[in-house]
Amino acid sequence: MSKQLMDQHPLTERILAKIQSLQIQIPETADEHWKLIEELEVAHAAIGAEKGFHYLAMRERVGHGEFLKELDKRGLPIRRVQEQMQIARFLGAMPEANARATAHLKPSQLLELSKLPEPKKEELTPEEIEEYSKLPYRKIGQIVKQICLEYNQEEKLAHENQSLKRKLEQLEIERFEAIQLANQEQLRKAPQTVYGHHPLVAHIKQVLPEASEHATQAAMLGRHFLSQLQMLSDTRQARLGAEAMYYWLETSYRQLGHVLAQIKEQYPTPAMEEAGIPVYDPNEWSMAESKRQLVTEIHKKMLKKRGAN
Repeated sequence: MSKQLMDQHPLTERILAKIQSLQIQIPETADEHWKLIEELEVAHAAIGAEKGFHYLAMRERVGHGEFLKELDKRGLPIRRVQEQMQIARFLGAMPEANARATAHLKPSQLLELSKLPEPKKEELTPEEIEEYSKLPYRKIGQIVKQICLEYNQEEKLAHENQSLKRKLEQLEIERFEAIQLANQEQLRKAPQTVYGHHPLVAHIKQVLPEASEHATQAAMLGRHFLSQLQMLSDTRQARLGAEAMYYWLETSYRQLGHVLAQIKEQYPTPAMEEAGIPVYDPNEWSMAESKRQLVTEIHKKMLKKRGAN
């Protein structure tokens, strides 16, 4: 006997022995035969789901890397194991309402839906599952593949946005420090007064009018674009435009409100008391700035992608 035959894989050897010991009896009628096949399919699906739960538990126990090594060692196909784990997760965490709707799916349709990303599975409704049950399983597979592709792109974009946000925050800190140093150097070299004002006061009166013009221009553009959006028949596009305007303008509005409130508190005048300026916590405009940066980056990426096409 050759060494190749002697070195049988233990798992394969047991599978062969199990198959060879089967006593196959063919039913007399086709109906009985199909009934038997269906029972075997049910048993196979149940065992597959049970294996999926055990695979999930084992992966949690030994870690992902060791789990893959053990699968390879035993000659177990990773793709099939992944499918069984997907079905186990899908069915195990399914709400009762979804479970009732899932009963309308064919096994092939169920397998394709189990490949959805976990967050998308959680978002499924009984109505959506019922709509999927009307589609061929190949069509469901195409839809699921597209959803997975878009989800992965969203995940990648979110990760990139977080990285960009951290870089922007650091750049903003460095820019602020550079401006502070430049202003301090400018004030150190400046004369004691400029036309009777302290150099800092003169600098404020010189710089802020232009900045105020930008704020006024932003408000005017906001009113203009809002009036244009109100005439759009596509409400979805109008909402997207309105959200973009809100996040871009909100930060400046909150920051200005915070600065004005500090001025009013520290240097009050009767005119300020009558102004009724809204007050925002620093955390509020910091959150608004994060939203604005996120929308800005998404907008830039869309423009870049559109230009590439």
